[in-house]
Amino acid sequence: MRKLVVAFALIFCMILTATAHEVPDLSREGSIRVTMRYGGSAISGGEMTLYRVGDVQEDDGNYSFILTQTFAGSGVSLKNLQSSSAAKQLAEFAVQRGIIGLDRKIGTDGTVEFENLKPGLYLLVQKKAAKGFEIAAPFFVSLPMMIEGNYHYEVDAGPKVSPTPETGPTQPNQEVPKTGQSRWPIWMFVLSGAGLVLLIGRRKRI
Repeated sequence: MRKLVVAFALIFCMILTATAHEVPDLSREGSIRVTMRYGGSAISGGEMTLYRVGDVQEDDGNYSFILTQTFAGSGVSLKNLQSSSAAKQLAEFAVQRGIIGLDRKIGTDGTVEFENLKPGLYLLVQKKAAKGFEIAAPFFVSLPMMIEGNYHYEVDAGPKVSPTPETGPTQPNQEVPKTGQSRWPIWMFVLSGAGLVLLIGRRKRI
């Protein structure tokens, strides 16, 4: 059975002690699947872009994130991911610098999946919303995620989805404005966005 975790703030971190858990396999690839739902229904259409913004840094058994070389010039600190502006700042930096991410269209089932990902901190940005819905706020997901003492390398994330206030679900598609530590389990998974955010850990593949 899948484990569902619901975040009721701008950002949510699960903080666990490192000594009681396994060491993350930094050579193992994983995947991130994003599911767009509203009122229990899948929201199809629109696009999602994935950026790898953080490398895993190990120091004598302690794990933390540091900005990748591509995003190092942003000046955004990954030491305090509780800052609600960090994801937005990195998303704007990517637009300003013309950084190319992995673009995927959201399917008819409301999902989009990114596979063959190495461990790290990822930024997900919705560049085009489904018809009648607002663009979801940028958010972070770390890979792997720890749930109940075990690392999961297949992660599901569900950002908050809101209809447009003007005309509801009939509003045309929107485009994104062109705007310019601790041991590993501390950063087991991180999400940033507005309001209710869902994060689901899936079982490991064998």
